[in-house]
Order: sequence, then C-alpha cells, then structure tokens
Amino acid sequence: MTDTTSPTSVPGKLLIVASDAALGETAAAELRGGAEFGDAEIAIATTGDRLDAALVAAIAEADAVAIVTDAARGCTFDLRTAMVVAATSGLARLVVAVGRLDRLPRADERFEAIRGDVLAFEAGFADVDFHVVPIGGAALGWESVDTLAGALAVPAHGTPAALAPDHADQFSAHVVWTGAAPLLPGRRYDLTIGSRTVAATVTDLRHRLNVFDLSHLAARRLQQEDIGLVNLSTAEAIDFAPVGEDRPMGTFRIAEAGGGATLAYGFIRFALRRATNLAWQGLDVDKAARRTLMGQRACVLWFTGLSGSGKSTVANLVEKQLHARGRFTYILDGDNVRHGLNRDLGFTEADRVENIRRVGEVAKLFVDAGVIVLAAFISPFRADRRMARDLVGDGEFLEIYMETPLDLCIARDPKGLYKKALAGQIKNFTGLDSPYEPPERCEITLATAGASPEELASRVIAQLEASGYLA
Repeated sequence: MTDTTSPTSVPGKLLIVASDAALGETAAAELRGGAEFGDAEIAIATTGDRLDAALVAAIAEADAVAIVTDAARGCTFDLRTAMVVAATSGLARLVVAVGRLDRLPRADERFEAIRGDVLAFEAGFADVDFHVVPIGGAALGWESVDTLAGALAVPAHGTPAALAPDHADQFSAHVVWTGAAPLLPGRRYDLTIGSRTVAATVTDLRHRLNVFDLSHLAARRLQQEDIGLVNLSTAEAIDFAPVGEDRPMGTFRIAEAGGGATLAYGFIRFALRRATNLAWQGLDVDKAARRTLMGQRACVLWFTGLSGSGKSTVANLVEKQLHARGRFTYILDGDNVRHGLNRDLGFTEADRVENIRRVGEVAKLFVDAGVIVLAAFISPFRADRRMARDLVGDGEFLEIYMETPLDLCIARDPKGLYKKALAGQIKNFTGLDSPYEPPERCEITLATAGASPEELASRVIAQLEASGYLA
C-alpha cells in the first residue's frame, strides 16, 4: 500500500508495458481519470512477439514502469521478460497491474495467484520494491487494495544530490540482447554511454537468466531476447555510475563495431575490482626505439581466405623473401597456434572469435617489438578482422585477401578437410555450413586462380615496396 501520510510525487515519464494495446489504454485511462496523473506524460508499449530494442530503450528511459497483464494470461514469458528488464534497469519500484478481472469467475483467487507469481520475483531483486494491483478494483468492490495510481505515486523525498561519476574500464553488467546475431564473448562492439562511444568486449558471460524462475543458466552466447550477466572491458576508461544510483550514467547501448545496428542495452552493476588497481607501466624502450634498432617498419600482414586458398603457402614464401632481405619476421599460422596457444578452442563461432582475439593480441606484441608478423588465418568474420586491425596503429595492418573460388578450394583440398566436411564428419566448416565474410575493403587482393604461389608472393613484396614498408 502507498504511504498516504507522506507527500507523494508523480513520475515525469511513465511507461505502461501491456500485453495488448487495448489493455494499455485501459490502464492509461484509469490513471488519467485521477487528479494526480491527469497531466502526466504517459507512453504505452506492447510486448509483442519479440522483445525489441525500442521497448528496452523505453524502459531504460522511463522514470516509472507499470507492466499490465490480462488476468486470463497471467505472467507469460513476454511479461516476465519485461519485468526482468525493468528490474535490472535501476528502477527502485516496479508496478504490475492485472486487468480484465471482471471477465473471470473467482477473480479474487486469480488476482492472488498472479500476485504470488510476481512477488516471487522480489527475492531475486533485493533493491526493487514490487507492487501488484488490480485495474478497476473499485468496480469489483475491492476497497482495501491499492490502485494503479496509488502504487505509482511514490513518497516524495526531494531530489537526491548528483553523485560524481566513477571512472573505470571493466564492469559487471546485465545485458538485454535484442540483435539477430548472437552476442559472442571476445568480439569487439561499440558501447555508448551518455554521449561517449568506445570499443568494448564481453570478456566473460557469467550466466543467462531464466525469466521464469530467475535461475542462472550456463551459456557461451546470448541469443535474441536473452538477458545475461556479463563482464565487460572497454578500450578506454569511461565515466559511469551503478545503474541503481544514476540510471543515465549506468545505462549503455551496444552496437555493431563501426557504427552498425543496435544489438543490446545494458545496465552497469559495479566496476570490477581489477579495473581500479591496474595502471599501464611506462617503459623507456618503446616501439620507435625498437624500429630504429631493427631498421624496419613493423606491421601485420593478415592473410585471410577459405581453407585451401593458399594463405599459409603464400605467407611462407613472403617470409622467405623478407628473411632473405634481412628483415625480422614471424609467422602466426592458424594450424600451428592451435597446437599451443589456442589448443583449448574448438570451431564454434564463439571459439573462432576467441581464436582471432588471442592471435590479434599476440600480433600486437610482435608489432610493438618491431617485427613484421605474418598471420595466416581463415578469420571468417569481418568484425573479428576489424578487431585485430584496431589493436595496432594506423598503417600497421595490411589485410591480404586470398580470393579463391570455393570449388577450386574443394578441388585442391590439401588436408582432406573438405572431403570430411562434405561427408558430415566435420561440422561448422567455413564455406560449407559456416559462413565466410569476404573483405569489403582490404589493402591487397590476390586472385589465386591461374597464378602460382611464387607469383602471388612477389605481388605482396612489390606492394610492400611501393607502400614504403621495406624502405
């Protein structure tokens, strides 16, 4: 029950999330019929078949949320999902209203059953005050229960003082995933908080929430409409506040890297302890000093293409020519690193992302050491190749696309992998049952059909010379 002995305040932005538009309008009409909410800014949204980004954004931006369900439907999956989103978004109070009770026999029993289902959520969200009210309770003769207006008009305690934001680059956060493509730990995304956008990576997917009982489910990815608890790392430290203390400074948006489509909204719980006790150690010998000592311009030559396109063969020949010229080089080969550094990884999409993330970090270290590093990896996803590029400086990453038709790769099949994949013995094989995304823009394209590996290697060397990498 609302404390009627204290002054109350009406939320500035009120969002009604209803199972259907007519029910939402009924709830809004009840509010507007009272004195307190006559002039309130009320928006109505419906849950629909999918929890989309617009609904999550509306919940994140609202000062108060009322989730309205049809008494006959009760707490369905879509309404439970909306409740979890609202409860993780930093709201201190969540109101669930039950409508169309007058259409049911024994309406009081049905209301109490729904009320019990909703209040079971309260144990999972200790910082959220749940209220369950009927719509049209007065018409049912329920004088002792609270009203929708009463539950939404909160005790007035004045405006809290603004808190100075914290500063960190690693966080624990709830993420509501709305993108069609799954969230994959290790993949680089754009994170926007306030007016700032930075590169970010999910370093750990702690669990996925079961919206029916709030149990924690093990997961390696989040699919559309999933809600999970993650650890996040940003490329630069950002100003933030826990969402329960400052909703705008604790709410962020995740999009595809490079300014792509919105994929998720998230809510920061706290900064990770290790984010505040680490600092970059400055060293006297830097990349420029090593470059001068070695007398060469360090860079990454990233060979990408289908299995059998000739990546390792051409990379090996390029390294031989560079070595003959007295250049310091090292090859990171897709098969070789899986014997050591990445021996724990398989070939699922998530493992492929982590494979390239690790290799990208190693390549970055080689460039910092002044070495020309040649990386030969299928690296099927553009986002992951972009991530590897972003790890090094401008002009230090050259993407080399081995443009080879699939039928030619199958005909070559130097390791017999296509034969096994076509026979169903290998799953998630790039080019067959797992996609390959060709570069949209790259520094060098090598059309391999009709050209010898030696000719292709010479083209790479010629391009390096023309671009000043071997001066």
